[in-house]
Amino acid sequence: SACSNPSVKEDLQENNWEFVQSDGTSGEIDFANDTVIFSSSDILTMTTGHQYTLNEDETEITLTRDKPSYTGNESEKVVMKYTIEKKDNEYLLTLISDSSEYFEKGFTIILIPQELESTS
Repeated sequence: SACSNPSVKEDLQENNWEFVQSDGTSGEIDFANDTVIFSSSDILTMTTGHQYTLNEDETEITLTRDKPSYTGNESEKVVMKYTIEKKDNEYLLTLISDSSEYFEKGFTIILIPQELESTS
């Protein structure tokens, strides 16, 4: 592995990304040090925050969020694990497991780097 290449985590944090899910949802996604924010205009500008971790060789990414508790019990954690692979400038995330069973295995999220437009 070449040392000049940034890690996946650095790459994710240093760029602005758009995402497209295999269910058609799209929007912007923003990676910080250990959190990731999905902002989708499809669902009344829904914003979802997750904690995320990458495994050691950065081939898997795990997203964790607290599921809101409607029953007054302790909130559960929703854990979604994806494989992550870089293709050209994009990343393909493919779902391995989702503890909420909201998404089916094989569900994908594509991360597309946003063109840096000058705001002048």
